Amino acid sequence: MSVNSGPQESGAIKAPATINLAAYAALAAMVPKTLLAYDFITWLRVLQNIISMLDGTGNFLAGVVLIVGAGRALGVFTSPFTVLYAVVSVLSGAVIFTALSLITCTSAFWLTDSTALTAMVFENHRFAYYPLSIYPKVFGFALTWVIPYGFASYYPVSFLLGHNVGPLAWLGPVIAVVLAAVSYRLWLVGLQHYTGTGS
Repeated sequence: MSVNSGPQESGAIKAPATINLAAYAALAAMVPKTLLAYDFITWLRVLQNIISMLDGTGNFLAGVVLIVGAGRALGVFTSPFTVLYAVVSVLSGAVIFTALSLITCTSAFWLTDSTALTAMVFENHRFAYYPLSIYPKVFGFALTWVIPYGFASYYPVSFLLGHNVGPLAWLGPVIAVVLAAVSYRLWLVGLQHYTGTGS
């Protein structure tokens, strides 16, 4: 396949607006190395898209590369303790995200259409892309204690960067365990009370 390079004469066959890997590699060979280094994220996304065919492995590997690369560039991983803290924080964050998804999806046992609730909670994770300190206090409180995405990103990263967030830096694993237990319990309750639409 080739890149769609713009308007074509009528009657001509239009090439799809995509590019295959061979063409991408050929273009990359003509690009200066400085631009290749600058465009590292683009290369990482291409690699992620290839590997993501293996059911989420691409996202995981891209995340590992980004964490290790950023950590080394910022001088974060200065001891085995900080490496262990980062690993535990990532695992805790994964459990928090999974548990929150399970809690909202479990509402389907009682609600006819739980799509809106699930989307509302899940889409709020985008707030965790940025420091909670930039939001009004009510949002920071909600993302800490109501939908605790802050324990999956903001508080661990703040601690690793040397910012004082107090005991909140250590609560990620605790929140993860509590949410996992609550989500599992809700799931079991939902299974016991589930009735099919025809019953």
